[in-house]
Order: sequence, then structure tokens, then C-alpha cells
Amino acid sequence: MPIIRNGTTNTNKTALLRSRLIHELREPAVRGFPLVLENQIGQTRKYHVTIIWDEWGDLPLQTRSRIILDAYEEVFPDKTGRISIAQGLTMSEAISLGLFPYKVIALPTRVEESFLRDRVVDALKRRGAIRGQYDLELRYRTVEEAELARAELQKEIPGDFWTIVQEMAPEVWTTT
Repeated sequence: MPIIRNGTTNTNKTALLRSRLIHELREPAVRGFPLVLENQIGQTRKYHVTIIWDEWGDLPLQTRSRIILDAYEEVFPDKTGRISIAQGLTMSEAISLGLFPYKVIALPTRVEESFLRDRVVDALKRRGAIRGQYDLELRYRTVEEAELARAELQKEIPGDFWTIVQEMAPEVWTTT
């Protein structure tokens, strides 16, 4: 059986990400990343913490978790020992796990004039859009969040090209 070991991690990068995460936990930004998803489990009073951040990209999962636990210990000492899951994911990893099934996009056929297209691209980027399969997209966990974002975009740039798309997990067909 092959043995797979974690490679070494750049300690300068982990220290920098830890510092940046601590800053974000102390002074959360309104938009952008890292995006902290914290869920307290009622009966056990434990926490599941997921942090979406593309800066995790080249770090092993264990290193990401260690950075999260260290940052939480510094900022929220009362939660020390109560985090049962600490996972760091990139946005593409989170999307592939189905955490952000709703996306707000501008239909490209309706945003053909270059002056309008530039405004649309700028509005999406200001709200933290990512490069999707076809173009820029904003991702959300719930349809309500997506509807709110679409309404804000509609107010800023009126038109019938703003839409919400829900990605569904592919069906798995089995035969017996």
C-alpha cells in the first residue's frame, strides 16, 4: 500500500493567513473573502466552522483547519475546544460540495452593448463575483440571499437581464 504524507507548508504563508484571518474575525468586512460560516449545534453547543477563501488554494486541509482553530482561539477564546469541525475551502471547492447552489448572473445575450456590459461587470466585481463556467457570477447559499442581490443589482442597473440560477447536483442513476 502506498504511503501519502502531507508535504511541508510554507510557514510564512500560514502565519500571514492566520494574521489576516484574525483581523477579519475581529473586524468582519461587509462583502468579500474570507467568508466565515459558523454554525452552532444546539444540543451539544459545539461549532462547525467553514471558511471560504481562495487563499487556501495550495494548503493541505489539515493546515487550513489548524489556521482556523488558532485564529478562533485568539479571537474567541470562549469557543476554544468547542469547534468540532474547522474546514477551510476555496470557493470552487465549496461550490462543488453544493454549499452555494444559487448564482446571480447577467444573461450575455441581453448585455451586448459595451457601455452596459462594462457597468454590469463592474457591479458584479464590486460585489465579489467569481469567474464561473461562462462568465462572472455571484454565489449564494439561499434563494433569499440571491433574490436580495438580484434586486440590488436591478436597482443599480435596470434591465431584464439579471437572473438567478440554481445548480442542481447531478442525479445518480443506479440499476438493480
